[in-house]
Amino acid sequence: MRKYYVSVLLVLSVFICGGTVQAEKITMDQAVERALRLNPALGIQSFAIEQARAELQTRSLLPNPSLNYDREELDLNGIDGGEWIIAAEMPLNFLWRRGPRIGEAEALLEAENFGLDNKRELVRFQTRRLYLAAHYVSLELEARQKSTDLLLDIKRKSQLLKAEGDISGYDQRRIAFEVLRAERDFVAAENELTRHESNLSLLVYRDNLEMKVETEDSFAGKLPGLIVDKLVSAALERRGDLQRARARIAASGAAVQAARRAALPGVNLGLGYKRQIDGFEGPVGRLSVELPLFNRNQGTVAGNQARLDAAKLTVTTLERQIEAEIMVACQSYNRLRTQLAEYRQTIPENSEAMVETAKFSYMEGEISLIELIDAVRTYTEDATLRYGLLRDTYLGLYRLEYLTGGELQ
Repeated sequence: MRKYYVSVLLVLSVFICGGTVQAEKITMDQAVERALRLNPALGIQSFAIEQARAELQTRSLLPNPSLNYDREELDLNGIDGGEWIIAAEMPLNFLWRRGPRIGEAEALLEAENFGLDNKRELVRFQTRRLYLAAHYVSLELEARQKSTDLLLDIKRKSQLLKAEGDISGYDQRRIAFEVLRAERDFVAAENELTRHESNLSLLVYRDNLEMKVETEDSFAGKLPGLIVDKLVSAALERRGDLQRARARIAASGAAVQAARRAALPGVNLGLGYKRQIDGFEGPVGRLSVELPLFNRNQGTVAGNQARLDAAKLTVTTLERQIEAEIMVACQSYNRLRTQLAEYRQTIPENSEAMVETAKFSYMEGEISLIELIDAVRTYTEDATLRYGLLRDTYLGLYRLEYLTGGELQ
């Protein structure tokens, strides 16, 4: 029995690698909460926020004054001369340059905060997607396990029938083919489940990969009908990446203003006290003005203006992209929702009871062996269709929440 050999090999491989995987049953919300707490991308973005906050603090500080002390001791043929001056000097450029620089730093800090919000929504969506996939593939795997067991039972009975001459060679080959195909599909589904569970564990447990999430039906609820216009309005108002791009427009605008003010003449003011050896003494002042004859900061102004224009174009492009993505995603979700409703109205819930009835009818001689095989295949295809529709529909709903930047009301 091939499937049992595969299971044994998987168990042995785990022991050889040095440990066992422990399953923990948690809800989807619990999985999302843990992923948000442990995801390294969010930690990296938090460091970016701290860097932006530190830059804002630096730009908010006033410039340091400088303290100067000059002393002269002169002598000419025995005649002494000299003086000393103590003065404090401070640049006055901050009076017109500080405001725009602080505004740029504030906008960049706001942009990084919006970036964190956007990454949190991405982690939430990724966790939900993997949780959904693992949950419904595991249910599909259970159905395939039952189908494989039924086909193996049919195969054993067909060997007895062949010995008695009650079944043809073609029918027996057909049964063997169905068994091999069921085992192949079972292994493929098992590999898919392993991949989803591994990726989900990486998000939820991060540094403890010996743990595995055991899913449960903790997310089932209403699947509301959605309107594109309302979703687009919500996305344009709260999408983290869009808000971040808009904040970068404000930052670039402040950078342009700061560059233009940096072209104004630099002014330094100094005040001090002077005393000469001949007894003259008193306060002194100094005013120095930079003459912007050659360097008027043209390059920096042009570069910042180009960044501002690029930021505006980025926002416009992103808004159009968001509208298009939501339109397609909403249409897809509504179609899946309609298809799921039609399935529920058309196909009965007790498909497992139907295959049991077919098995009983076969034992009573009411249907043929091939008809029983068709019933088993129908049961498997029904499970694949049912769980696939449920997974895709919920995934469509969660994708719309990600595209709109939060929970749908």
